[in-house]
Amino acid sequence: MMSTTRYRNILSQDLSPEEDQRLVDYFRKNPDRYIETFLWIETKDRGLVPFKLNEAQRYIIDIVKKQLAEGKPIRMICLKARQIGCSTLAEALLFWRTMLWPNSTSMVVGHLETTARKVFRMSRIFLDNLPDFMRPMVASRTKSAIEFSNPDTKKMAENPGLMSTMLIATAKTADAGAGFTLHGLHLSEVSRYNSPEAIVTSLMKTMPNAANTIAIIESTAIGDADYYRDLWERAVAGRSEWTPIFIPFWMMSEYEQDLEPGDEEKFKYENLRDYEKRWYNEFPELRNPRKLKWARWDLATNCGGSLTKLGQESPASAAECFASQGQTIFDQDAIRYYRGKTSSGERGQITVNAARRP
Repeated sequence: MMSTTRYRNILSQDLSPEEDQRLVDYFRKNPDRYIETFLWIETKDRGLVPFKLNEAQRYIIDIVKKQLAEGKPIRMICLKARQIGCSTLAEALLFWRTMLWPNSTSMVVGHLETTARKVFRMSRIFLDNLPDFMRPMVASRTKSAIEFSNPDTKKMAENPGLMSTMLIATAKTADAGAGFTLHGLHLSEVSRYNSPEAIVTSLMKTMPNAANTIAIIESTAIGDADYYRDLWERAVAGRSEWTPIFIPFWMMSEYEQDLEPGDEEKFKYENLRDYEKRWYNEFPELRNPRKLKWARWDLATNCGGSLTKLGQESPASAAECFASQGQTIFDQDAIRYYRGKTSSGERGQITVNAARRP
């Protein structure tokens, strides 16, 4: 017997069911097109502008699309430089997931309440600036949740709406998410959580291991042997289902400075600092003097001249992210300096000649 279940429009009530379903299928496969077609973001200097993916965001979303095409759950751990737009994209992907799959629940978790609210504010902006014809019904909207359903309970049976929810939590309140079945999860700045392993484990147990579910862990790195580093290294080694994504500062075109007279000579290879020569040899992108000049400015202005801080805030490689932090016996910047001056030695064994013992 044929099913008589009627298709309920998801994208817009103004479309025919056939057109709505066609567009939903398209945007489910192409989150980048959904984001750049419908979402707006708030910038520091230009107010509200349409969401246009930058280099780092494009790199990440290409990986998302590959996992979607393969029918895999989306599981990403992002190790990153600061201010590259990873949190913004993660929240956009959570919003995309919530809007296009009815009866779903998504959660964003920040290490502090202020951080969590800042990230959640992005979804509020996404919602408020959707075209009128496709803005979903909202039954409840508080500081900690948005419920997408028909506010008129008498009409719920006829037109329930999305029946989806977006939640906000902090590292201290994230255990509240254990009472839900989550289909989307954004864990922001995990390395700053007090109990990251307990939070990640608890929330991931609420998420089905199914296609079209999405979990994103993103953070700069703090410390040398913390849980986030362990999680990252397991992903890199292929010992978990998390896909490791590293975003260095040099991926971003905006992290450059114009050259002035004399700069070309200053940034010739023979005049580079030791760490810059290492960069030059490892990363072709850092043979660009404009990027090296920006890195010198960042080191002096924002990192107090500390290469350890530069590696944590604006890393060129994943290894730099996890430089030792806090009180250590040895000066970490000195270790970096002298490590660059080491040469290959000889390997041998030390033995004891019993015959010559006194």
